Amino acid sequence: MPRWAFMSLAILPALAAALGLRLGWMTATLDESRIIERYARVYEAAGGARADCLARPGKRGFERLVVVCVPPDRPAARHVWAVGPWGQLLRADTPRTRDSTPEDTAT
Repeated sequence: MPRWAFMSLAILPALAAALGLRLGWMTATLDESRIIERYARVYEAAGGARADCLARPGKRGFERLVVVCVPPDRPAARHVWAVGPWGQLLRADTPRTRDSTPEDTAT
C-alpha cells in the first residue's frame, strides 16, 4: 500500500474523533440557562426586558430549545428563536424578520 494512502486512512479517523470530542464537549458544557441568556440579551438590546423571555423544549429535529420573548403590552411583537444542540440559531421569528419582504423587482 502506498504511503499516502496509509496516511489518508490514518488521518480520516483522527479528524472524525477530534470532531466528535469537540461536539461532545460543547454539548456537555452548554446548559439551557446560557442559551436563554444569550437570546434574552438580544431581545434586551432590541428594547425588551429579560424577564419577558422563557424557553420550551424544541419539537422539531435538532431543536434543543425554543426561546420566546413576548412584551406584555404588545403580544404581536414576540421574538422566537429555535436553537440547536450546540447553541446555534436554527430559525428566527422576530418583528424584523416578519417585516422584511422581498422587493418587487418586476418592472
